[in-house]
Amino acid sequence: MHNILLVDDEKMNLKILETVLRRGGYQFFEAESGEGALKILEKENIDLILLDLMMPGIDGYQTLERIKQNPSINFIPVIIASALKESIDVEKGLELGANDYFTKPLSEDDRRFQLPLKVRNLVKLKKMQDELSNLNHELRKTQEKLIEKEKETAVVEMAGAASHELNQPLTAIMGNLQLAITKLSPDDPLAEKLNRVLNQVERMVEIVKKIGQITRYRTKKYAENVKIVDINNSTDRTGERETIKQD
Repeated sequence: MHNILLVDDEKMNLKILETVLRRGGYQFFEAESGEGALKILEKENIDLILLDLMMPGIDGYQTLERIKQNPSINFIPVIIASALKESIDVEKGLELGANDYFTKPLSEDDRRFQLPLKVRNLVKLKKMQDELSNLNHELRKTQEKLIEKEKETAVVEMAGAASHELNQPLTAIMGNLQLAITKLSPDDPLAEKLNRVLNQVERMVEIVKKIGQITRYRTKKYAENVKIVDINNSTDRTGERETIKQD
């Protein structure tokens, strides 16, 4: 069921519009002022607005301007109503963003055909806009997921390459340090320094091992507006590498 907001300061006009449009199966919301219309628009999901131009307080022109200036509701189609015969008044409403218009009092042709047809067409337009908006939203979500997947794949592949390239030289450095230490006396000051270096190299080997186990893309804050890969949270619990399928 589609929701139509009827805005007119005269109750009789509101009832006439409901009578004319009742066969469309719409749900109606009524406002007798521009202020009341804007309040309803804040709370309800409205598909079409029938807006009288001549009202006390905030008139139809001002109400239309506020609607079109509000990004959360400016997409709702609006049909303006005027009892004025000068075309300049209708033109002003159309220039402010109204989609169509009718004049009061309604003629027999307006009651039976013209107004119901205008309402039906604009309600269909609103439905198409909503469907397109939903589709665009889903496309954006899919695109974001694909981008995240590409990031994850790139990080995992880079981690694997870095681990492979660093592991061999670190192993060689560690082996040579161990060999050098065995040839020195425990009391030799150089032995103590080499042991400290060896401890740092062993630490680097463990870090490289963790890098080689990265299976997903997780980050942590490093500095203001800067994030880095969180190595500890980017590996699975078993430490086993997941297979990345290549296209």
